[in-house]
Amino acid sequence: MPVKKPKQAHTLGQESGLMFKDFRLLPANQKAVDEIKKIKPPKNDKELRAKMKEVATAVASALHTSPAVALSAYIDPSVWEEWGSATRRSRRSPAWSRAAVRAKKIEELLAQRFRARWEAVEADFAKGIDVAKAREHCFLASDSRTRLRIARRYYCLARATKFANSSTSEIVELCWAWFNPFQVFAYKSGNDLLEIGDQLEVLVGSEYVAMTWGLFENWPGYAESTASFDSAPQSIEEFYSCHSPHVYPLPDLTTVYGDVYEAIVYSYRGERLRVCKSIAEPFLEAERVGAMDEIEQSFLHNASEEGDDPRTWRVHFRCLTSFLVPEYARALIEADILGEAGSPEQKDDFRTLKEELKANGNGYLKRSPARIRR
Repeated sequence: MPVKKPKQAHTLGQESGLMFKDFRLLPANQKAVDEIKKIKPPKNDKELRAKMKEVATAVASALHTSPAVALSAYIDPSVWEEWGSATRRSRRSPAWSRAAVRAKKIEELLAQRFRARWEAVEADFAKGIDVAKAREHCFLASDSRTRLRIARRYYCLARATKFANSSTSEIVELCWAWFNPFQVFAYKSGNDLLEIGDQLEVLVGSEYVAMTWGLFENWPGYAESTASFDSAPQSIEEFYSCHSPHVYPLPDLTTVYGDVYEAIVYSYRGERLRVCKSIAEPFLEAERVGAMDEIEQSFLHNASEEGDDPRTWRVHFRCLTSFLVPEYARALIEADILGEAGSPEQKDDFRTLKEELKANGNGYLKRSPARIRR
């Protein structure tokens, strides 16, 4: 199998353009190839992911880094080609046809619940209700005047009428930022369609949606895609191989989902957090800053209520530079939330995350920490 080779290995020093990492690529990939030879080829995507992790762990041990960094920064993707071919040969399209049919049903459930939600908003306008004023408290902003201004942009009769009459494909596109991850959540949860419909009803009725993943799970591939379920079976399988998030409505947290902030506190070591609008529109810059402050304050306040000292947590918001379409990045707010601040484990976690971010071309936003509002 081909491996990455360090460029201009016959020279050393600055003139060669080499970095320390270049000297680690060849042994890293050779180690990966050697480990792959010892392991029986995987039969499906689940086995493939497990065995890739096994190989990455061995490489990471040799490099004194983390498996995530070994996968993202050192192991050449081509070393997995033979295993990937084996899993593609093992696929059975009927199973994925059933998955596609179920996904289409969930799209229809989303469309039904979405149109019903905005028809209800239309009806409230017809009754003379000031919907924006009634829902102003739900928006992420530091003061009531800003919240009302955002609410009036979000709730107006023309928008309600437009959304109430949208097609299924338009609704899927309007909700892409949270609905793509939700499809994976729905698939892996095993919930029946009635339960999924109830969950969708809560999500489309919220102003924001939050999603969480474990800190060291591979970042999901659907993040940069508005993947369609009209794809070929292997595309669907690749989509469903992503890690499943937990999906929560914001800010109405008294639901079957529980409380997103409470869940993170109970995870002790933290989570990756993504927040988007229920209608996945870009955040204005000032609106984004205010929303980040509110997210951080709300989390720290919740941690305090659960008995944790807020100083033991760190909320690091991400720079989203990996998206090919800028509007997609502006529709999302992402953060890494780490617990046990100052402990050796937390410091090691933070170092590993920074390496991973650097390898992927992302980083943390530089901003002053938010204070808990009393």
